[in-house]
Amino acid sequence: MLVVCVVFVMTLLSIDSPLYDMLDHIDSAWFMMGGRAWMHGFTPYVDFTDSKGPLIWLIYGIGYLLSPGNYTGVFIVSALFYALTCFVLYRTALLFLLGHRWLAACCSALTLLAFFNPLLHFDTRIEDFAQLFFSISLYVTCRAIYAPSSSKPHSHWRSALVVGLCMGALLMMKFTLAVMPAIFVAYLAIDGWRRNGWHTSVAVVAATFAGIAAAVLPFLVYFLAIGHLRDAVNEYFLNTITNGDNVSNWKLLVASVRGGARTWYLIIMGLATGVSGLFLHRYRAFPLVSFLFFYAIATVHSLWLYYFNSCNFLAVFGGIALAIWLMHGQRRRVMAALPVVTVAVLTLYATFWARQRESFVTNWGARHEAFNAAVTNLRHMGEHPTIVYLNCQTSPNISDPLQAFPGCKDWAKQSNASQQLVEVQRQQVLQRRPDIVVIPDADSCRTLATMLDSMGYQPQPYPTKLLYHKQQPK
Repeated sequence: MLVVCVVFVMTLLSIDSPLYDMLDHIDSAWFMMGGRAWMHGFTPYVDFTDSKGPLIWLIYGIGYLLSPGNYTGVFIVSALFYALTCFVLYRTALLFLLGHRWLAACCSALTLLAFFNPLLHFDTRIEDFAQLFFSISLYVTCRAIYAPSSSKPHSHWRSALVVGLCMGALLMMKFTLAVMPAIFVAYLAIDGWRRNGWHTSVAVVAATFAGIAAAVLPFLVYFLAIGHLRDAVNEYFLNTITNGDNVSNWKLLVASVRGGARTWYLIIMGLATGVSGLFLHRYRAFPLVSFLFFYAIATVHSLWLYYFNSCNFLAVFGGIALAIWLMHGQRRRVMAALPVVTVAVLTLYATFWARQRESFVTNWGARHEAFNAAVTNLRHMGEHPTIVYLNCQTSPNISDPLQAFPGCKDWAKQSNASQQLVEVQRQQVLQRRPDIVVIPDADSCRTLATMLDSMGYQPQPYPTKLLYHKQQPK
């Protein structure tokens, strides 16, 4: 049932679904470019780069191999991730619902709908794939710390080892996400100390680091084998920290509670996790503390709404609280189904209302038609033309329908990119390396347009941006 629910909801709501085209992919266009280039022999952090870890490129590379011409392969992979996530959350709910499998399945289904909240979810990003590792960490932690004192407790260090493996996997996608499960390690260490003494806490910390090391080891060996470990460390860690214009201070955390959708999200998730603690027999603050910790880490560098998707798996506690309330009142199953159906209908309706309807296959708009015309007109560039998004991001995303390769290492501008990285892009374009160059359609970029004209690049009609290509095919 959960698999059917996952496929149904994602088919309607995921932008990677076959019901949507490739026009408005943003972060996923970055990841697809990296996965496609890697599968064709390009070297990560040498021939192309991003402020992300190699695991996300590997995921998209697998999706690309499954379906090279579109996002169907990625859709299949992400559906598998979400199906596993929902199963793990189902098992988590069962820990508190005393074998009521149907109610546990409803909790999992509600959480799936939270994942695709239209206020936060408008593209497939790393936070989507991270949900599986967050959920596994939550499950093993709850299984250990909520075990009855009279029963034989689950091994805390083994639970910590699993959390460490998840943290290592997250580290290989986005290092800020890897910090978030540390709150689970803290609870495991505290509960281990209370049950068995300080030596259990030491074992928990050691097992966590062992798990992280085990998850990172295959990538470490790969980059050592190809001789580019230093490049990977410099690009992924050092350059991301030093060359970005991110702000990292407490003011962002304060600002996050003052802005519209963020405030509502904080209130709703705070209530869901806080109220659930009233139904727990111990560690009643655990759900709320975990949410606040995840929320705080999500605001470290930015207030982009989609960053808060990393907290969504904790919505399972809201479902658990509702289910326990229904169980205590001996409510019928029909009453239990009402909130599930209500949330489902509202989520589906709100998502269709919030989506840019031009992206949906049933609504062909002028912007959509202009995009398809540009793709058709650029087929003469041959197979796998190279592309650079000079001083701009990837939407509208023409690189994927053309199956383009990166025109230089920094082939598109990140939202937090420093001017130094933009200048590196410009120098690559001055050498006429890329076949296609996309620039912002803004008065401030007229100098770039003049430069491209003088270099022999030809303009091509394109929605919302200016697109130039070489006169001759490759």
